[in-house]
Amino acid sequence: QKDDWKKKHRKVCKQLAEAYAAKKSASADRRYDEGNFKGSEHHYDKVLQVQKAQQDSRRESADDDAAHANSLGRMGVVLGEQGKYEEALAKHKEAHEIRVRLHGSEHVDVAQSLGGMGAVLVQQGNFQLALEHGEEALRIQLGELGQDHSAVDNTRSSIPNVHSAKKMLPEALRGHEEALRIRRLTLGGGDLLVANSLHNIANVLLRQGKKTKRAPQGKRAPQAGEEDEALSQYEESLRIKRTQLGGEHRDVATALVAIANIHASQGKPTEALKGYRESLRINKEMPGDEPPDAATALCAMAAVLLGQGKLQEALESGEESLRIRKKLLADTHPDVANSYASVGNIHVRLGRLEDALTNFKKALTAQRQIFGQESLSIRETQYGVAMLLAAKGCSVETKGMFEACGRIFPKAHGPAHGKTQEALMMARS
Repeated sequence: QKDDWKKKHRKVCKQLAEAYAAKKSASADRRYDEGNFKGSEHHYDKVLQVQKAQQDSRRESADDDAAHANSLGRMGVVLGEQGKYEEALAKHKEAHEIRVRLHGSEHVDVAQSLGGMGAVLVQQGNFQLALEHGEEALRIQLGELGQDHSAVDNTRSSIPNVHSAKKMLPEALRGHEEALRIRRLTLGGGDLLVANSLHNIANVLLRQGKKTKRAPQGKRAPQAGEEDEALSQYEESLRIKRTQLGGEHRDVATALVAIANIHASQGKPTEALKGYRESLRINKEMPGDEPPDAATALCAMAAVLLGQGKLQEALESGEESLRIRKKLLADTHPDVANSYASVGNIHVRLGRLEDALTNFKKALTAQRQIFGQESLSIRETQYGVAMLLAAKGCSVETKGMFEACGRIFPKAHGPAHGKTQEALMMARS
């Protein structure tokens, strides 16, 4: 009887723990969908604690539990969204090790872990390994699931994003166009995945346009047509999203920001601000906290307002963007660093050099943790810091900064660019 009671007690405890974990997992998913990544992390942490305790109570290894691997993978995604890339990669690796032990190396769950690791590796700048993981995941999925499965489609459409990150833009464009062709063939022209492919193609076209604008004299001329084509793709993507989701949806808000960004680059501030404000209105009316997309719109809006000379409005938008990002993301997330730099630029225009310097230094600290030392983002921020210090008469401290900028700017901006010329001249003085 005592043994029977123990078995029943263990069974009830297991059922209660599983119900608690399921409830916390649902809460974590809901917060993730709302863009509340810190809240999602908190709930997934509770899930992992319960799963680990259950395994320990049965004197089994948590590494043998497929549910635990799934939770580790989801936690990895949440951590990656916040910019906690080392922690995210560790969770994905732990999930991968469990799945390989449980299923062998040729299983769809193993492919899922490879995809998760690849997504983090892209953010860390390890593009080659990310590409290898993505191609291996696709190989496994094709063998296990066939051409028409949604998981195969997702992986196939993610690989061009790695090509884009590696600046292999022709390969990225071909990959996205092939994904679009397959999706239209299998899903029809009005599916949301078709809208996503159109959005991805527009992103690559924009990057190609920016690259041609920076081309040295005698090379390809800037192609405004690439920007116009990108705008057409974004607008078609927006049309599909509005048809499928209605006008009041976060994906619609994201598409509006993309279109507004092109209007801003084309010198149409009125149209750009209209798009940003409509995106913000949609996001504010959605349930949950302000999502990262709201911060993106505010940061872009600040840049447009700054260009119009509306400095106080620009500062308010920039600081609100920074507030949201600090609330939702890790201090080392690239978007947090960008917001610090944006606010620093506004303070420069306002003549508040000490405030500008404080923000630039915070941006630089975050960027060094994200990118290391030799990256364009770091040198752009370092250039701002050096210019401010030079204005204060700290010439000895700035010489090395300008020299570092002078090594990267000619390739990034071209030898005739104003920043390149200024950095080289200041390095020599």
